[in-house]
Amino acid sequence: MRTIIDAKKHNFVPNIKELMRYKDLFLTLSWRDFKVRYAQTTIGILWAVVQPVLTLIILTFVFNKIGGVETTIPHVVFTIGGLSIWTYFS
Repeated sequence: MRTIIDAKKHNFVPNIKELMRYKDLFLTLSWRDFKVRYAQTTIGILWAVVQPVLTLIILTFVFNKIGGVETTIPHVVFTIGGLSIWTYFS
């Protein structure tokens, strides 16, 4: 198989076939990052679950009960949407 790299070609949409071909690499690098980040904590990988759940509970309580923010969807779903975007960009 031959790969031709052309610098003149600008494509803003990723090639899905190429991404699927390297999915093992992405999984390996993601798992390595995950292990490095949580390897030295006392409760380890459990912290990756506990921290977002506690944040979700606190934000739901503050904005729904204390702040009185009204949403058309269940407030927990609304908070998960905002929290996931915040976590991704942070």
